[in-house]
Amino acid sequence: MGALTVAVVMTPSPPSSCCSSAKRALNRLAGSVDTVVLVPHERTHGRTDDHTRVDGEVWAVPEAPLGVVKLLAGIADYRGVCGVDFLDVRQLLHNRGLATVGTGTAYGEARFVEATRAALASRTFDAVLLEGAAALIVTVTSSQDASIGQAFQCVELALDRSYTDPQVVWAWNVAETMGDLVDVTVLAAGGAPKLPKMYDG
Repeated sequence: MGALTVAVVMTPSPPSSCCSSAKRALNRLAGSVDTVVLVPHERTHGRTDDHTRVDGEVWAVPEAPLGVVKLLAGIADYRGVCGVDFLDVRQLLHNRGLATVGTGTAYGEARFVEATRAALASRTFDAVLLEGAAALIVTVTSSQDASIGQAFQCVELALDRSYTDPQVVWAWNVAETMGDLVDVTVLAAGGAPKLPKMYDG
């Protein structure tokens, strides 16, 4: 029926008694969806301290799953200056295998560049997958007080980190409530020919 299926999976931290089961389940899942975004649990560590409340950050939704949902929802809810068609995105992510996603925000004069750098350096973004990516999606959200050239800087910076020539789609969404804030989400897919060997055993 023309649907795009994207699975967002948080893998357990080794050593763990459930690692072998997780690997089997992940490989089965990969054969049933177009793209699998992996979120290694160990990369989400460091979010808490002695003052963290039980109902606080320890239960927060990791940035990568939230980023995927926000990215795809943002494409479907087009409200910007430069947008992409969902059919293009579906074609781009069809049978891409492994993917990684990162989000970043920034204020100030260099906010577009800094927000992109923050997305590429985010805790759950895998730079290795970007280096070999076959597909790249970049979404930028800002106020209208910016130029298309500033927004496209985000795409150029992401492309500079890739050693390949990936297919690219990008969107610039406008929200006047953003003020001086810029939000960038980068998704890179197809950077590995198959799912990695996560764990032994």
